[in-house]
Amino acid sequence: MNNNKLIDRLEHFIKKYYQNKLLKGLIICISIILVAFFALSFIEYFGRFERQTRTFLFFTLVILSTAVLVRYVFRPILGLINVKRNFGYKEAAALIGNHFPEVSDKLLNTLQLQEKSENSDQQLLIASINRRIKNLTPIPFANAIPYQENIPYIKYALLPAVVLILILIITPGFKKSSQRVVQYNTHFEIEAPFDFITDIENKV
Repeated sequence: MNNNKLIDRLEHFIKKYYQNKLLKGLIICISIILVAFFALSFIEYFGRFERQTRTFLFFTLVILSTAVLVRYVFRPILGLINVKRNFGYKEAAALIGNHFPEVSDKLLNTLQLQEKSENSDQQLLIASINRRIKNLTPIPFANAIPYQENIPYIKYALLPAVVLILILIITPGFKKSSQRVVQYNTHFEIEAPFDFITDIENKV
C-alpha cells in the first residue's frame, strides 16, 4: 500500500514536471513564431517580392513553426500522457533530492530497495521501505518544480507581440506586407505613390 502511494506521488510529480515544461514551451513557441513572422513581414515590406519568393518565405515560416511546436510543445505533451517519456521515477527522485536537502538520496535509495523487494519476500526489507516512505510522506514534492523559471520567458513573448501591434497601428503598409506573406500565392499590384483626383465640378 505504501509503495503504491509513493509511486502515485511520483507520477503526480512527473505530470507537474511536464505541465511546467509545456507552459515554458508554449511561451517560447509563441515568442519564436512572433519574431519569425515579424522578421519575414519586415523583409517583405522592403523587398516587395514576387510570388515565388513569398512562397519560400511562407513555407520557411511554416517549417520553423512546426519544428518549434514539435520541440517545445508536442514533446512535453507526449511526456504528459506517458508516451515516449524520458523523465522517469529515478530522474524525478534526483530532482526532488536536489531541491530538498533532507531527502538527499533517500528517495532514490527507497526506489532501489523497492525494485529489490519485488523479487524478495524478506519482511525486514519491506518494513525498511515502509519506514522510509512514511518519513518521506510530509515532503511536498511539487515544490521542487521550478515554476518561477518561466517568468523571465514571458517578456520574450509579450515584447514582440507589443512591438508587432504598435507597428501595425503606426505603419499601415506593414500590415499589407504581412498579408502578402500569408497570401503568398496571390498577385498584388504595386500601389501608386500618389492618388488620382478627378475634378467633376469644372463642367462647361
